This record gives sequence, C-alpha cells and structure tokens, in this order.
Amino acid sequence: MKKVLIALLVVSTMAFAEELKFRQGINAINAGITLNNLLNEGDVRPGMIFVYDRGLSNMFSIGAEFNYFNYTSVVALIETRSNYLTPAGRFGFHPLGIPGLDGTKAAGIIDPYVVFAAGVNIDSWTSSLGSTEIDNDSDVNFVWGFKPGIRFFFNEKVNIWAELNNQFLVNGGNHRSGYLAIGAGIAF
Repeated sequence: MKKVLIALLVVSTMAFAEELKFRQGINAINAGITLNNLLNEGDVRPGMIFVYDRGLSNMFSIGAEFNYFNYTSVVALIETRSNYLTPAGRFGFHPLGIPGLDGTKAAGIIDPYVVFAAGVNIDSWTSSLGSTEIDNDSDVNFVWGFKPGIRFFFNEKVNIWAELNNQFLVNGGNHRSGYLAIGAGIAF
C-alpha cells in the first residue's frame, strides 16, 4: 500500500512542469522556533534555530545549523536553570532534484528533504536555593540524527519551513531527544 501511495504521489507531481526551486547553487537561510523535548518527558520547551543550506547539486545540499534553548525548572525549593546550544553540520538529500522529477509542478513549490546532521550539544546548568547557588555544571556531547523536513516556496526567494529532529547523544549514554522546528526563510 505504501508503494502505491508513493507511486501515485510521483505520477501526480509529474503532471505539470515547473522550475525546481531548491537547486544547485542556491543558498537557503531559515530561522524559526523549536519545540524541544518532544520525544522525552513530553515537557515541551521552546527555543530558536538558524539553518543554512547550500545546494551542491539539484539533489544534495550541505550546510550548518545552530539550535538554542533554555528552561527553568523548580523541584521543591531548588530552582535549576539550563542552557543548551547545538552547532551542527548538515548533509541533505532532496528527492525532487532527481532527474525526471526536477521539472514537476511540486518541485516548483515544495522542497521535501532528509538531512543527516552531526555536531556537539553544549549544555550548562545552575541550581540555586533562593538566592544561594548550590551547584553548577556543564557538559559537551556529540550528537547526530536524521531530520525529515519540507520548504514551501511562495516565490523564488521566500519560503516557510518545518523540520522534525530525532537526535542521539553518543557520549551521553545514547540519550535520545527530538524537536519540531518551524519558521520562515529566504533563498538566493
């Protein structure tokens, strides 16, 4: 059944030809908000993300991203403030850039993709009891993950964007976390 649905999607997108929006040489910069911690406790924590992708070809891209969020939690009388910064490199596959699909109507409007990202997660936290600091620490972990995403182009330059992250912290005990990123961007 899944193969039939994929075949129908491919055939239906080939009905109308249009220029490929994400292509070789394009630079795409996206910024947005993240809803962090979706795969763990379910306590959603908002953050910020900035992404840069460069089209190496019509099918592949390379880029970088920076994700930041912080939150405060209170247990009993102890307040803990945490900060997370994750710079990472990205390598993406854009299936509508495949020869034969690159002239479809869908390729002129949307850019679905899958990204492999790897980087470091830098976190720090401070715990306090009232105005007295009682503990603080920081940690750096290697992170990697796959991210399905999509860009919807309004025109040659303006797009909206969404990406679902599922990342793994390698030296943090194979901890898994995830977030949904949504935002807007420009292409040039």
